[in-house]
Amino acid sequence: MCGKPNLSLPALASDIADAFPEFRRPDLRSGHDIKQGKEFAILTNIIHQEWSGIGVKEHKKLKQLKSQNLRDHMSEAELIFTALAELSTRQIAESNQATGLNENKGAAKTGGNIAKKARKDLESKTGKKVVTPSNYSPPGKQQSVGFSHHMDDEEK
Repeated sequence: MCGKPNLSLPALASDIADAFPEFRRPDLRSGHDIKQGKEFAILTNIIHQEWSGIGVKEHKKLKQLKSQNLRDHMSEAELIFTALAELSTRQIAESNQATGLNENKGAAKTGGNIAKKARKDLESKTGKKVVTPSNYSPPGKQQSVGFSHHMDDEEK
């Protein structure tokens, strides 16, 4: 992140991923007894619902997405609040040594709530909603912050 800043969304996402490698793998499964698939999707949806006020399916519907990855169509703010919610959740789960789905659900709610408070504060200061129907992926191009899981897992 040296030199002249490139403020495009893909560049920002890449800079975030480079600066914070943990954003690439906000993995609650590792060491927390979470099964890939349904349990991970449940936690992903809890985190998303908590910070954004809507679940993953509703957010995809709002953006008129069908099979596309939601993250690839999020605004800069949506990506950042998602990352904050996931980072907070992971750190809380680690601090509490949460294991299994039920203990990690509590961490997911708390982590998502941290991002929700920040989102509401930003919205009150700017008068603009963070979660919008706008689709931020340029036609024919995908932008991603390099997260290893997909929010689309929630639908499986």
